[in-house]
Amino acid sequence: MSVMTRKDVRHKLMTERVLNKIEREHLPLNTPRVLSNLDSIRSQVTGPSMVKAITTWEQLLRSGDIHKVRRLTGMDTPDSQLLRSLSPLGILLSEQERRQVLSKLSNQMLATHRTATRRRTPIAA
Repeated sequence: MSVMTRKDVRHKLMTERVLNKIEREHLPLNTPRVLSNLDSIRSQVTGPSMVKAITTWEQLLRSGDIHKVRRLTGMDTPDSQLLRSLSPLGILLSEQERRQVLSKLSNQMLATHRTATRRRTPIAA
């Protein structure tokens, strides 16, 4: 398992949220907006691992297999983290839905910080 940064956690939460929305609302994966977003992302990437991730996204969108998308983006591996960070699906979330994810992330980070702070507090004798 690789270490997840705040950014990685944000990407994971956004991906989970958009995949839940796609399933709940029976949205297709390969909408013109999603494909256009993938093209935009593709124009900004460099390096073989990023190009490979974009190719994987093209195949996933073409297949329409939401379960495969969920499986490949749900793992805690560097490849899955890269897929999440280059996901074209975020375009399907409204601004309000994005803000809700960011609020959830902030609350999780605050709770983690509080827990870590309590663990470091010396116990009085």
